[in-house]
Amino acid sequence: MYVSNSVKVGVCLSLLPLTFTGCGSSVTAARSEVKGIVSMDGQPLAGAEVKLISDKSTGFARTDDTGQFQLVQAVPPGNYRVVISKIEGLANQAQQALPAEQGLDAGQLDAIAMTRRANPQMGVAPAKPKELVPASFSDMQLTQLTLEVPKGGLPNADFKLSSR
Repeated sequence: MYVSNSVKVGVCLSLLPLTFTGCGSSVTAARSEVKGIVSMDGQPLAGAEVKLISDKSTGFARTDDTGQFQLVQAVPPGNYRVVISKIEGLANQAQQALPAEQGLDAGQLDAIAMTRRANPQMGVAPAKPKELVPASFSDMQLTQLTLEVPKGGLPNADFKLSSR
């Protein structure tokens, strides 16, 4: 069977991108783990959301009872704006209405609480939620917090906030 040179060249050119991409590991950007502690007025800030935001990536974490957090997924190295938020009154009220064994996470419980507030006929409307962290840290447009994430990761991204 005879195959023309133009067909051979076409096949080679179509396979060329595969030699550069492989399985993707050599082309994908390095990602860095980020963890740390959030405190406010010298006390651990439990149950707060920590968001790292850049033009290229976003990272998310929730603090534990000691204020410690670790991003759910590593982020590419670079400069990030940081938003730290803790809203009182959403998840706790929704959890009282639904048993935990139904497999709902905190975000889903918050959505249920907001829906009930908007539609009181669904049940008792919970109190209006309250942001516990000042806007200078919790508002994406106003945040004063920034973080530079290096290639090797950041094991001590600690944020010491003040409520004043």
